[in-house]
Amino acid sequence: MKPGREKMVAGVNKSPFLVRGGKGKMVENMNTNEWRRRRSSNSGESLFESSNGLVVARSSFKSLKPGERVYNTVIDVWAEILNYEEKIRAAESPKRLFYSTTTIVEWMLNSKEEDNEKRLTRLRLGIYMAVNRNSKMLDLKTIDMVKDMFVQYLERYKPPKSEEIKKAKIHKVLIYWATTTNVTDCAVFVMRHMEKFMGIHEEFECVFSTNGNRKNAQLKTLRKKYAAHMLLSEANQLKEKVMTEALGKKI
Repeated sequence: MKPGREKMVAGVNKSPFLVRGGKGKMVENMNTNEWRRRRSSNSGESLFESSNGLVVARSSFKSLKPGERVYNTVIDVWAEILNYEEKIRAAESPKRLFYSTTTIVEWMLNSKEEDNEKRLTRLRLGIYMAVNRNSKMLDLKTIDMVKDMFVQYLERYKPPKSEEIKKAKIHKVLIYWATTTNVTDCAVFVMRHMEKFMGIHEEFECVFSTNGNRKNAQLKTLRKKYAAHMLLSEANQLKEKVMTEALGKKI
């Protein structure tokens, strides 16, 4: 089903004070997280629904429990939230667009049996879905492959700056908070990187501690923060239902 036409946000309603990246402290909201854990009888119950047709069940949000590997669908919800918040960014703020986890899938990178045309077709579908809707670490060789597919896509449609992107070199960003042992929180790191990365316009800083215990505590806090942020976002058409049941009263 084709999604309904979205309303644009007038410039006067766009806020220069909206924090999209920056170096803000990690905060949490306990009410919705306690409710999310407590009401566990119906894992198939929908807790998030976007205007683009993305529907995500309670079972996916339960993967935000500390110690669990976060479902890809939760990252997809986070992409929806960040794209929604881009609509009210300040005019002078850099534009960002976030794609779902299905835009690049494993066979596109690892299969030797598929030709480039099939990879390009799959990439084109992923980009189309992201633009119209507004798990493992990749090494530089794999990222080069992603860039090559993206350049092939751009060459088909010749948008502005396509040549500039084609000539651009990929630079690996060294991050002091990197870890090679924590695979359980990979998705949480990804979500934090999505939230904080602002390209060349700001220093890339995620406020992670280099102390292992403190970093683990921060990751637990982020799981709570992101659960509350997603469930209570204006992008969630089920927000009122979540708030009503979490607070135990009619909103």
